[in-house]
Order: sequence, then C-alpha cells, then structure tokens
Amino acid sequence: MSNDPVSLRRVLAALAFFCASSLGAIFVNKACLTHFNFNYPSSLMVLQGALTILLLSLLSNLAPSLVTITTLKPSDYHRLLPSSLFFVANVTVGLSALSRVNIPMFSAFRRLTVLFVMAAEYFMLHKTHRRSVVLSVFVLTFGAFVSALGDVTFTLTGYALVFLNNALTAAYLASIKRVMRDLQLDPTSLLYYTNIMGFPIILAIALFTGDLQTAIMQYHSDSKLRASPAFLVALSFVAVSAFCVNLSTSICTHVTSPLTTSVAGQVKNVLQSLLGFFSWGYVPTPLNVVGLLIALAGQISFAIFKHADSKALKLSTSTEPLTDSNRPADDTKMAFISSPNKVNARPTAQTDSNS
Repeated sequence: MSNDPVSLRRVLAALAFFCASSLGAIFVNKACLTHFNFNYPSSLMVLQGALTILLLSLLSNLAPSLVTITTLKPSDYHRLLPSSLFFVANVTVGLSALSRVNIPMFSAFRRLTVLFVMAAEYFMLHKTHRRSVVLSVFVLTFGAFVSALGDVTFTLTGYALVFLNNALTAAYLASIKRVMRDLQLDPTSLLYYTNIMGFPIILAIALFTGDLQTAIMQYHSDSKLRASPAFLVALSFVAVSAFCVNLSTSICTHVTSPLTTSVAGQVKNVLQSLLGFFSWGYVPTPLNVVGLLIALAGQISFAIFKHADSKALKLSTSTEPLTDSNRPADDTKMAFISSPNKVNARPTAQTDSNS
C-alpha cells in the first residue's frame, strides 16, 4: 500500500465505497428473495450481469474520460477464466445462502471468510502474514462463532451454503488479485471482462435449471407483484447495487489486498447485523452481543497491526531500496500498487467520486 497522502485518500475512498455498496446490496437482495418471495438467485444474477455489461459499455463509449476498457490480447483471455468461474459461483451461492439464512446469522458466518482468504493468499499468491495478524483474525473468527451460538433457526442447507460462499469469496478475491498483477488490468476492465466471460455461464445455468423461466412466469402470473412499485424499485436496486458491489470489490482489492477487503467486509458486517436485528425481526441475545464485541476487538487489533506494518514499510523505504527481503510480509506480493505509474488514473477518479 502506498504511503503518500493521495494514495491514502484513495484507499479510504475505496474502503468506504466497498462497505457502503455491499451494505446496501444485502438488504435489497434480501427484500427480493424473501420479502417479495422472488427466490430466483440465477435470474437475479442474469439481471445483474446484463446491467453491469451494459453500464460499462455505455460509460466507456459516452464517458471515456471516466471509464476506459483495456483491450486484451486473445492469449490473455484464458487467464481470466478462473476468476470468471469463481465470480459466477460466488454470487450465485451467496444469493442462495441469503435466501435461507437471516441477515444477522448470515453476517456472523460470513466473518469466517477472512480465514479462507488467508489460506487462498498463501496457496495462490504464496503470501504469509505476521503471527500477530493471524492471532487477531482468529479472535475475529472466535467472536463470529460465539455470536452464532444463540441462533435458534438452524438450517443445515443455509449454513452449508454460507461456508461454501466463504470459500468461493476467498478464491475470487485472490484470483482477481493475481490477474490484476499479471495482466496489469485496472479494476474497471477486470470487472467488464469477468462479466463478459461469466454471463454466458450464468445464463446457461438459469435456463438449464428452469430458474429464469419460472421467475418470468411468476412475475406475469402474480398481479400483486406486477403492480407493486416497491418490488420494481427493489429489483432495480438489486441490479444497480450488484454493479456497485462488483466494481467496489475490484477497486478495493486492487488498491489494498484481498485480506484487507475481507476485513473491511467484516466491519460492514457488524453494522449489517445491527441493522438486521431491527429490519427483519431478529431478537439479539446477550451471547450474540458478546460475540459481536469479540469480533470487533479482533477487527480493531488487525487494523493496529496493519498500521504497524505500514510504518515499518515507510521506515524501510526511507533508509534503503525496498526488496523482497526487507518488505513486510503483507505487502510482498502487492508492491506494484505502490507505484503511481502502474495504477490507472481513471478508476481512481471514479472511486473518489463515490467517496
């Protein structure tokens, strides 16, 4: 992570954009899936993917000063295939899990993503973390387990889907980090090509499973659904929020790291859980509150240790050339982000406008 003030503002803006987008998205998705009983994850994914491709295509043509899509070589497309597959699987499984688990418990189990992220970074990026960072993540994870102990609405399928969602999220974050490093892609271009390659896959899934046909039939046969302005607004926000979440995830991972993106998601999850208590009729227990406080302590300790790493990096760069031998472990594989010449200026401007 870069140490100059401009880069710091960019990092804070990326984190704020990511948290705000993902926090709003989960509530509109939950509204469509459960409140309006429009439980068709693949169909919602088709809508989200189509709108994302359309918006990026329009913006790249009508506002090239804000959005530019980098042209890829034909030989580079195969490198994007794993990220596209992880992307489709992650979003589809996440929507399915959300339809079966209430928001507070969904948030609690999603906190376990950070462990999967650390494992994925180790195997995919050969990246290790200091013991203090690992311990803080384990404290966060312990808090998640404690907060989940009071759940009285256990659903085996829902919980299994959440754990699968965690693994897929970790794989997706680590894979897009590697693609951006290897192909020098900016976040906007990465998002565009991931959706372009993933859209035929999710469309085939929606058609093959009958999810899309059933969704269309329900909409046309349910007069209350068709006449509900609230449903149309929620459905529109589902599509728009997906675009914002996908873009903010790419930007946040590009500017920081997969692990930092995941921990930012944990901070968002605390607010998400608290709002979920009031929005969806869930009654928190003392055990839930204790678990959230433990998880929050883990998040705060992680932030402190990351700050210490940043100070160590600044001291190292001010005294001697930065090499793999003296760079802190958390930034070893992310050094290219510190160079302004290798960060596309247009996505940065787009991030700042959403801060």
